[in-house]
Amino acid sequence: MNNQDSSIKTPFVSVIIPCYKQAHFLEQSVKSVLQQTHSNLECLIVDDGSPDNTRQVSEDLMSRDNRVKYLYKENGGLASARNFGVKHAKGAWIQFLDSDDWLHPDKIKFQLSYLQTIDSEIIDAGNILFYSDQENFFEDSDQRILKFLGPMERDQLISRALIPWSIQSACLLINKSIFEKVKYDEIRFKKAMQDVKFIVDLLMNNTNFIYVPIVGVFYRRHSSNVTRSYDLLKDVATNLLKVVQEDYTELEEISQSSVAYHLMQAIEDKNAERLDKLLELTKIPVCLYGIPFRNKSQVKFLYRMRLLVPFVRTVLSPYRERRLLNRKPFLAEIVLEKTSASYTVEEVKLVLTWLINPSGDCPIKKFGKIMKYPTFTLGG
Repeated sequence: MNNQDSSIKTPFVSVIIPCYKQAHFLEQSVKSVLQQTHSNLECLIVDDGSPDNTRQVSEDLMSRDNRVKYLYKENGGLASARNFGVKHAKGAWIQFLDSDDWLHPDKIKFQLSYLQTIDSEIIDAGNILFYSDQENFFEDSDQRILKFLGPMERDQLISRALIPWSIQSACLLINKSIFEKVKYDEIRFKKAMQDVKFIVDLLMNNTNFIYVPIVGVFYRRHSSNVTRSYDLLKDVATNLLKVVQEDYTELEEISQSSVAYHLMQAIEDKNAERLDKLLELTKIPVCLYGIPFRNKSQVKFLYRMRLLVPFVRTVLSPYRERRLLNRKPFLAEIVLEKTSASYTVEEVKLVLTWLINPSGDCPIKKFGKIMKYPTFTLGG
């Protein structure tokens, strides 16, 4: 059979792994691709002008498996590297993976199996992507956290996507034809938040998001990845909200929940510049810490009070906890020790079924403590 056969049974998949200064993680990432139970694939390593030994590691991996390909480009950022990979991809489906993360061995096969559930007379298979759940793996901690998104409608997905890190590109499996209408924004989001803008663009272009219950991606949290640069990320997140409101005026209302969240962050960080930028995006009244503010002067007064006293941790502490709980972008989270027993796809599917319609105790005891969050509402 031709490797590029895109039939329903064995579609050819292109896995794109951009790499910049992460050569020491690259082998684990690539191995997780080569160990996929859906083997009809290619693994494209995109060297984004990395100054380390990415090329040497890639050449070694290519010598072991001819499905691994190496592409080089001048440094342009993650969005540019992903678009470059798509341009050279031969697969009918696209899977992105960061060079320091890895995939569940059944991810691609299990997501593609849901093609059989689609009524082609109702949904165009060329306009769908599959999304799944993720596990956060903390290198400097003894914990792993399973994060479940669950099935959502379009507006819910948009509102949750505006919360940083809630939906990662690696959780997706995307029909390649979608890239004819949507690409990563290489100009405005070079350093961070590429995933968020990309997912919002997909949703606003009426791409069908289909949920598949599998913890498909293991997202590594460590000292060198960009998501630990919190000050940079908060600034980029503020700019993201501005861009989203400019590009899609109809999303002004949906974005307010995220604007309010970042307003509270700016107040707690004592960041006047970010506060002013966010206030320009804010619709009044705005609810902060569970308290309605009916004009922007009141919000600025709250900020001045923050400069004088640590009231957030005293007077408003209970309100803050309640507000942050309502901002959780996930259906549920499960905290596990790194040494906990492994789990199967079927076990995860069973737990997710229970989370969506809980009855009695969790059916899989080894999952331990489950934090199920309040029912999601737009305005939150």
